Amino acid sequence: MLAPYFYVDRTLVRKVAIVLTQNEDGPMKTCTWIPSAIVCFSLVGVAACDGGGDEPAPGDGDGDNDGTGGDTGPHPYPSDFVEGGLGESGDWRGYVFTAAEESSTIEPEEFLGDVVCADGLLAAGFEEWALVGWNIAQEIDEETLVGGAVSAIVPGGTGVAYNVVNLGTSGLRIQIQADDMGAESWCAPLPDENPGVIPWGDFKKSCWTTGGEVYDPSTPLAQIAVQTYSFSDTQPTGFEYCVIHLGPAE
Repeated sequence: MLAPYFYVDRTLVRKVAIVLTQNEDGPMKTCTWIPSAIVCFSLVGVAACDGGGDEPAPGDGDGDNDGTGGDTGPHPYPSDFVEGGLGESGDWRGYVFTAAEESSTIEPEEFLGDVVCADGLLAAGFEEWALVGWNIAQEIDEETLVGGAVSAIVPGGTGVAYNVVNLGTSGLRIQIQADDMGAESWCAPLPDENPGVIPWGDFKKSCWTTGGEVYDPSTPLAQIAVQTYSFSDTQPTGFEYCVIHLGPAE
């Protein structure tokens, strides 16, 4: 469960609801915790309330428990192509997910709404990475919306249209993959211009080096990802970014 967002001293943080206990003769009480020094935790913790009734309920900013008031509001960076974790843009359709190199971390483990934001820590080393990925040709059960096998399709269009907000200092690039294991992939640095389009001809193998085989847009793709990477070989790097839009460019 994602916690609501609000601002403290112009810093975007999440208001984390810590769990609730049921009194025998009264309504369920709530406790809240404002981690003003910790940005963007994504998971709800569990604890017992000790009778404090002065804190407003989650989603209620003015303490009257009617769900109104205060600075709590919609997330500032909702995606325009994902609902319930299922992404759809043009002919691309499938679930979004996160992954990371073994020594690095990324949260959340899955996306349940329309917000596709991730944060975590890259271990020291240029080979470390983490990503928000998207299966663009996944079988979906239309009754249950359960995701099935990941296939590959010719992506169409002229390239990848993107809108990605980098809230950290790590580098970002877009990676395209021919299968769901990343056995064959191409990438391109995320331009400073945002939103924008990366033409297919800009995607190359090992894009962090000079040269590299250029992607042929007739090659079917299974996944598209926004990958983050570190600029340091000696220090860990924190990251945070939101994917507002991905899709085929016309």
